[in-house]
Amino acid sequence: MRNDFQGDFYNDYAKRAYQQYLDLKKRLQVETEPQRKRELLSELTQLGDKYF
Repeated sequence: MRNDFQGDFYNDYAKRAYQQYLDLKKRLQVETEPQRKRELLSELTQLGDKYF
């Protein structure tokens, strides 16, 4: 949308949620502890279900 209309249609809350989503994905990729990996995956899934 930004390219089509030269504007930013996402509010700050949505931008922060997306950044948190990206951060969780990165942390999940490098985590080696199985329990922590499950926790991160749960957070990622909950965030994705809520916003995406």
